[in-house]
Amino acid sequence: MQPTIPPPFEPTITFTSLLFVVGAALAILFAIALWRKESENGQWADGRALNPNVFLTVLMISIAVVLLENFLDSTGYFYYLVPLMSTHVPFGFLTGPALYFYVYTVTSPEPPRYRPVMLLHLIPAALILVTEGPLYFDTEPNARMLAYYAWVYPVEVDLDVLDSSFFNYHAIIFLESNVLNTTIEAFGPVGWVFIFNIQTSLEWYMIVASLTAYSLLCVLRVRKHTSNLRKLTSSMENIDLRWVNVFLTLLMLIAVMYVLKIAANYVLSTESYNQAIDLTIYATLSCGIVYLGVKALMQTTIFSPRLVTSYGAIAVEKSAVSPRAFQPKANSVTAVEANGKYGNSALPAETSQELATTIRNKVETDKLYLVSDLTLSDLAEQLGSTTHVVSQVLNNTIGQSFYDFVNAYRVEEAKKWLESSDSKSIPISRIAQEAGFNSSSAFYNAFKKKTGMTPSQWRDRQFH
Repeated sequence: MQPTIPPPFEPTITFTSLLFVVGAALAILFAIALWRKESENGQWADGRALNPNVFLTVLMISIAVVLLENFLDSTGYFYYLVPLMSTHVPFGFLTGPALYFYVYTVTSPEPPRYRPVMLLHLIPAALILVTEGPLYFDTEPNARMLAYYAWVYPVEVDLDVLDSSFFNYHAIIFLESNVLNTTIEAFGPVGWVFIFNIQTSLEWYMIVASLTAYSLLCVLRVRKHTSNLRKLTSSMENIDLRWVNVFLTLLMLIAVMYVLKIAANYVLSTESYNQAIDLTIYATLSCGIVYLGVKALMQTTIFSPRLVTSYGAIAVEKSAVSPRAFQPKANSVTAVEANGKYGNSALPAETSQELATTIRNKVETDKLYLVSDLTLSDLAEQLGSTTHVVSQVLNNTIGQSFYDFVNAYRVEEAKKWLESSDSKSIPISRIAQEAGFNSSSAFYNAFKKKTGMTPSQWRDRQFH
């Protein structure tokens, strides 16, 4: 039903409002693309397996709803779509859980399955929907318009609390303007929360708190994921999810700007200030949507069968490992007889040192470090051992993760190329490839960490 009172102002489309539409359109397009990516991926044929792209689809739709409501709000077109007022608030509480479950799912070696306990993450969105009930369901269109655009009409707002007890709460909001006098009533605990929320803008601080909490969970999950990958593989390009941290930084920047906007409105409640900060917020959000959508569509499967095989080593790398697990293949290089002498006890220092020597000899003799996608399971197979034993020796005896161990050899190989008299004519990217790196960025990072210089600086130093 449409209001009978005049609109608060003539509906007008501005540059900032167009930015809302562009951002919403991008979010919807990426949501469709991510959903299609989900349906075309046979890996998720099991209906109970959680698909990461479904969560990003929910995230994109939530962002689109928020942006579209801001468009209707800023242009005045809410006058014609009164039932949609404030519907974006519950969606604000879905963004954090959606992003977290995406990160949780893609960083799991086996696709996680749906569990009913996961529905607990929907409680804040459900609660805010209930507490907004007096405005959503019990208020006629004219009253909703006056309440929403109280500063435009203008409206004098009065609150009469008839019963202040929590369970029997009863209050009436009087809205008086030159176009209409009307009321909004609030009853019971829901009414109490509704009034408290209006008085304090609590829901917005709760949304920011939710985003902050889930963003922190995402950061911790990505950090743990990166730490695990360093134990499993010698190359982390496209699987370390660093781009998630970039998006989270943008999200936190937006949250901080929104809190500053709310706080500053008590001091600088000017139209020009609000327009400037809104433009900054939603321009940043539009950039974040594009960045997130492109990166998510480009994201490949992280856990290949070889990485899944290696993953079990992480859980037991600090547990007791028997030398019996180090079984040599025919003609393989080994310094230890697998006689099971130590039973299930941890490897003695002398045995661990012998195994470490065996590992180094195998990597150096066969130049396994030149295999750009070498994994822990590949090395264990070459040694005739298990991933558990090799992981324990690398981390506890050699004192390096598998990633650092292999890349140290690659850096040394790159040094030989850079110190060659012919290296001046060879591009750095080619040297990185020849040394076993599968990307220039990984080469630069590993080389500078090891030597304190870039590859170019190292090469220049050799010839000056």
